[in-house]
Amino acid sequence: MGFALRLLQKVPNSDRYAVHRLVQEVRRQDQPLAQRMDWVMVMAKRLGDWFELIREDFRELPAYELEFEHLRVWQLHVEHLPVESARLLWLQAYPAHHRGRYAEARQIVQQALVVYETETDDESLLKANLLSDLAACFRRLGDYSQSFKFCEEALQMRRKLLIEGHRDIVNSLKLFSACHIDMGDYPSALALGEEALKMHDTIVEKNYDFTASLLGNLAHCHQRLGSYGLALQHGEQALQMQRQITGENNPEVATSLSNLATFHLECREHGLAIKLGEQALAIQREVFGNKHPKLANTLQHLAFSYKAIGKYALSLKSGEESLEMRRGFLGESHPSTIDSLLFVVKQLYANPLTASKGKALIEDFLSHIPKAAPARSKILNFQHSLKGFRAKGNGSQPNRKKR
Repeated sequence: MGFALRLLQKVPNSDRYAVHRLVQEVRRQDQPLAQRMDWVMVMAKRLGDWFELIREDFRELPAYELEFEHLRVWQLHVEHLPVESARLLWLQAYPAHHRGRYAEARQIVQQALVVYETETDDESLLKANLLSDLAACFRRLGDYSQSFKFCEEALQMRRKLLIEGHRDIVNSLKLFSACHIDMGDYPSALALGEEALKMHDTIVEKNYDFTASLLGNLAHCHQRLGSYGLALQHGEQALQMQRQITGENNPEVATSLSNLATFHLECREHGLAIKLGEQALAIQREVFGNKHPKLANTLQHLAFSYKAIGKYALSLKSGEESLEMRRGFLGESHPSTIDSLLFVVKQLYANPLTASKGKALIEDFLSHIPKAAPARSKILNFQHSLKGFRAKGNGSQPNRKKR
């Protein structure tokens, strides 16, 4: 009846229906929300509960984005209630984070924390969530010291507020392990990861997506510590688990494939590294499209593998594509962007015909990076190193001192 009278409208490309906008406006005028604040708070809580339940699952992102406007509208309805407003604002950060727009996600979470702290600075699960997500955003953006700080604070808060073994404590341990990996402290990262895995085994309703992701972190730790057998074992276990949970076309499957590719690259098994990397790349292009930071990571790994077997043109092409993505998503000063830049420039300087292009690329980056930034120092050190061919722009290596 409602559809026949055009009171309801079908949402394009879905099986959902929405109330006609004119009907919505009449309802607002007829029953002002200011006179129904108890009902508003109940609805805001239910809405937040629904979004919070699916916020971390990439497979739920289409449904999340389809209903996203409700978050905006209801957050405005409860603007005068800082805690409720902060929660609905925080949940607006997840689509941006999933899509690789980490700076946008960080800005939203920071705004939510400011809103929350206008009323109280008390420790709460919501504040712990905000701090944890800030840590995740800063980590993706390459600010590892800030990430470490917020992650440690969130973990301490969750340990105070929750019983030991709660899944949020496990998630904090996993993120804190990843923070230690970023800082190069692999023994501590391994200890934290193993603690998280042991604690997760005690949870009745286990999240096997989490288990697979954690196994991937542990594999990385073992790789850096030189235990390649354990690294490969954990990496293959993570891939098998992800495939069973999600099927093949999932970003976490692609991440597991890409991680395994790096293990085989380090073991000089270049053919297998390329095979796994190309499988990961195909999944990521299907899931993310042609631009995403995770896609850039896989391209960079492939660039190293192609170079190792002498496919220099393909290596340069993959490296340049990775550099373009990282620069666009992460900015010029991000450590991963600088790694891509130096990889590409080395390739360009190795060929006299492209050395001038390498010099121009470095100058372009330096013009955008502040003088005090560590990234600038890294580029300048590269310019004047033997590996960097002193960046004269002529493709020749510097003269060595005569003995």
